Amino acid sequence: MRQDSSRKNAQKWLSYSGTLLLPLAEAGDPPLLPRFAARIVLLSTLIRLRLPVTRYCLTISIFFLSLAVALPVLADEVLLKNGDRISGTIIKKDNGFLSIKTAYAGMVRVDWAFVTSVQADPPLVVLLNSKEVVKASSISDNGPEQSLSAARSVKKADVKLVNPPPYLSGAGVLWRGRLNIGASSSDGNTDTQNGHASGEISARTEKERYRLRGTYNWASDLGQETENNMEGVFKADHFLSERWFVSGRTAAYKDRFQDLNLRATVGASTGYQFFESHLRNLFVEAGLSYVYEDYRESEDKEYPAARWGLGYDVFVYQEKIQFFHEHALMVSLEDTEDMMLESETGLRFHITGNLNSTMQVDYDWNNSPGHDKERGDTKYIFTLGYSW
Repeated sequence: MRQDSSRKNAQKWLSYSGTLLLPLAEAGDPPLLPRFAARIVLLSTLIRLRLPVTRYCLTISIFFLSLAVALPVLADEVLLKNGDRISGTIIKKDNGFLSIKTAYAGMVRVDWAFVTSVQADPPLVVLLNSKEVVKASSISDNGPEQSLSAARSVKKADVKLVNPPPYLSGAGVLWRGRLNIGASSSDGNTDTQNGHASGEISARTEKERYRLRGTYNWASDLGQETENNMEGVFKADHFLSERWFVSGRTAAYKDRFQDLNLRATVGASTGYQFFESHLRNLFVEAGLSYVYEDYRESEDKEYPAARWGLGYDVFVYQEKIQFFHEHALMVSLEDTEDMMLESETGLRFHITGNLNSTMQVDYDWNNSPGHDKERGDTKYIFTLGYSW
């Protein structure tokens, strides 16, 4: 008799709780009804088992109510100009695109021009055109709106970057580096060996950029050395604005088979950065350099020179294949016959993690080489590398 009374009281509380919670369960995105239904099934099971639940009914109902009205799993939301909505986690906005990581389509990149508004929780770190860094929970065409959180709402037109790397917000240093090694050997009808090693490290802050690189090439044929050269370059850039920079550069080059003990250059230039990101980079620069050349047999040279340089790299297939090209041209201001061109062009292939392979062609031209030496020098290089 007591158990029948308990069941009737439980059913009464169940009916009351269901009437109260059903509208809440159907609200929200995603709907809360499946979770609410599961809890109802649990309570019904207790009743069928004739357990003494009467004294717990009020507590259970309040517990269900608190869970039912809880917010769904948080997600950022992007509203597009055509009315579509994208839910996920906003990763960043740079180079004119907003990147959103979704559960249903992976990484999605949307042209910033087609975005109407952004709602985010937790708030996003936003770098404004004014260089101010703020936390924003809302970004829209219409500008600041009232926000329930401490984070700001900002106007879309004022946004330069979303979740910018620390170095761009002045809060850190971006370090990058690369090591490459290549070698080959053959015997039998031919007996040749060659090797290549190169490395590069760079540091980027909000206003400064530093780059140090070195290269070594060696080869032999039938036991006789046929190539032995090395080069080291250090370059420092100071950004006067987002695009314009001034630069200082020094380099040292040695090539036994060009009759060159040492070529040392030091110079300054002005440059313009068209693009700068991990996906695409392009800069040009022009300035003056001083060149000193120490030859084994030919007459030594030293002269001022005008210098032009260009550097470009871009991922041509997702982030798996990268094309790169860099060249520098120097022409003597005393004798235009003293002219030099250095260039490297190639493809870099991502293998896995930080491993990559590289195929590149280096072409150097010296219009006034050492005694009995060729003007042009071409190297075909295949390497395995590690980058970070």
